[in-house]
Amino acid sequence: MTIEQKIHKIELATQISQLKEENAKLKKAITDIYRNCEECEFDGSGTYYAVEQDHVNDAYELVDPTE
Repeated sequence: MTIEQKIHKIELATQISQLKEENAKLKKAITDIYRNCEECEFDGSGTYYAVEQDHVNDAYELVDPTE
């Protein structure tokens, strides 16, 4: 295996590790939203779900971080 191939292999392993970490964070954010939502009805037009804005903001921040 050449040096370039070894470097490429290390880079791929790093990317996979980062993607696994991001995936775990996204799963947690989705689970937090689900666990913290409340079922409610509005004018008899159907069932809706309400969740605190902080949970939505935390999930959105993972997708579109503001610096």
